[in-house]
Amino acid sequence: MNLTAGYCPTRRDLEERGWNLVSRLSSVSGGLLRYAGVDPKAFNATTAECSDIRVQITATRRLLSKHREQHGC
Repeated sequence: MNLTAGYCPTRRDLEERGWNLVSRLSSVSGGLLRYAGVDPKAFNATTAECSDIRVQITATRRLLSKHREQHGC
């Protein structure tokens, strides 16, 4: 995060949300390797959760881009 983000709480919050989501996706996707070929139900549930997190990351990225465009930070 650069110095500008330190002065803009909205940008900071969006960047932190994105970081947290990416970290969560990393953790959850580790389950895919554990469940592949062993537990199809858990694999499918984890795949769905990864997809949901990915959608949230994309939405957060769009909000951040829109905010930076409008706010100039």
